[in-house]
Amino acid sequence: DLLMQVEGKPKCCFFKFSSKIQYNKVVKAQLWIYLRPVQTP
Repeated sequence: DLLMQVEGKPKCCFFKFSSKIQYNKVVKAQLWIYLRPVQTP
């Protein structure tokens, strides 16, 4: 039971961390698409 808790915590943190990274990627992609027409004449 204790091992499950110790193993489960990093997985949960990693999931939150990876979802944050993917969210940032989506936001950056949207910003890039949004700003691209302004940067290119």
